Amino acid sequence: MNTLRFTGHDTFHCRQFWLKKGFDHINEGRVFNDDAVIDLGIGRNMVTAVRFWVKAFGLESKDKPSELAQKIFNDEGFDPYIEDVGTLWLLHYELVKCRYSSIYAIIFNEFRRQKVEFTKDHLTRFINRKCEQHGVNLNPSSLKRDIDVFFNNYMLPESKKEIEDSFSGLLYELNLLSKLKKTGADKSENRYKIENRERPSLPAEIVLFCILKNVSDEETTFSFKDLLEKDDSVGRIFALSANGLMNKIQTLLGQYPNHFVWSDAGGIQTLQIKKKLNHWSVLEKYYAA
Repeated sequence: MNTLRFTGHDTFHCRQFWLKKGFDHINEGRVFNDDAVIDLGIGRNMVTAVRFWVKAFGLESKDKPSELAQKIFNDEGFDPYIEDVGTLWLLHYELVKCRYSSIYAIIFNEFRRQKVEFTKDHLTRFINRKCEQHGVNLNPSSLKRDIDVFFNNYMLPESKKEIEDSFSGLLYELNLLSKLKKTGADKSENRYKIENRERPSLPAEIVLFCILKNVSDEETTFSFKDLLEKDDSVGRIFALSANGLMNKIQTLLGQYPNHFVWSDAGGIQTLQIKKKLNHWSVLEKYYAA
């Protein structure tokens, strides 16, 4: 991770329809200037946030929609209004993998290796150490805002009024981030958890798409350990348990018996490609179902 980038969202977490709004704006050849306030029907600071989140989710490249953005958010696309939970999982993966907003890759790839249960202070100190290692001078208030926005993206506000006033974060339905209950006389800072689970709401096809999208043509064998634990792996980003990942693989072996084979030779578990499969065809099959 050579470049660390924080803030840029003007303290706004991503709202439900912002990615569709941002996609349409870019797809029509428009830019995010003062006129965008009228075009998008939101305030100037929110325009800045929409532009930020479109980039952070990897949906824009050189002022044009990415291929993934086109396939999802076109009016005739797979899921333009994000009604399928599989789309949320896919967007979460892209948010971490893209690294435009560094905090997401740091948390899911690195921080979770050290802390399953944590406080905001734990996270703050970890990111500060990361910045020191990279010679990045990060303003404490900027980091606090980035951490707050991260939490707002993945968790519902605690009161109904806050939900109505701020709108819920885009990714809260994934249940990746949970707040732990305080027990007894515990008056300490709130504690949170991102634990590895089976993730039944995560479609196996989305897992397969993410595997295939990010491998070269020469790669035909994937170790189970790498799929589970390597940086940017499906296991790491989706916070999958070993059983959860195995369940996804078993589902895929049933769906694509001619394309994959599972090997457990000498205690080394691998998923092997025996017939190439285009990642876009996997996504098309999922949304066509």
